[in-house]
Amino acid sequence: MLQITGLFAISWLLIWVVEKKGISVLGLTPTKDRLKYFAILFVVSAMLSATAFLLRMYIAKEVYTLSPSLSTRSVLLEIWYQFRTVLTEELLCRGALLYILIKKIGQTKAVVISSVMFAIMHWLNAGVWGNMIQMLIVFAFTFAMGLLLAYSYARTFSLLIPFAIHYGWNLVQNYVRVVVV
Repeated sequence: MLQITGLFAISWLLIWVVEKKGISVLGLTPTKDRLKYFAILFVVSAMLSATAFLLRMYIAKEVYTLSPSLSTRSVLLEIWYQFRTVLTEELLCRGALLYILIKKIGQTKAVVISSVMFAIMHWLNAGVWGNMIQMLIVFAFTFAMGLLLAYSYARTFSLLIPFAIHYGWNLVQNYVRVVVV
C-alpha cells in the first residue's frame, strides 16, 4: 500500500510542478458515466480474456482443473494483488506522465511513448529479458494492449477506464493460473 501511496504523491507532485493542476486531472473521481463504462469495460475485458483460455482448450487441447490449494483466502489475496499491480502499472504508464505528455507533445506521440514504456516494463516483469523471441512476443502483445489503454485514457482523461480494461484482463489471466492447473 505504501508503494501506491508513494505513486499518488509523486503523480500529484509531477502534475503540480509541470501543469499547476491537481491530481483530479487523472479522472479518478467516480461519476455515474465513469462507473457505467467501468463496469461494461471490466466485464467485456474479462470475457475476452476468458476467451483466450477457451481457445487454448479448444485448439491446443489444454486441460484445466481446480487447484487443490484453492481457498477463499487465496481468491481474495489474488483479487487484491491484481488490484494493486494494475493500479501501479496504470499510475506508472498512464498516470501523470501520460497526462503531461499529451499536453506537451500531443495525443498520438504520448500514446505511443506510454505504450512503449508499458511493453518494456513487461519485459522485466515477464522475465524474458535476453530471449529475443519471447521479448518480441511480449512486446507485441503488451504494446498493443498499451495502445488500447493509453488511448482510452487520452479520450476520456479518466484512469478508471484503462484500469477497468486492464484489471478485467489481468484478473482473469492471472486468476485462472491461481485457481486452475
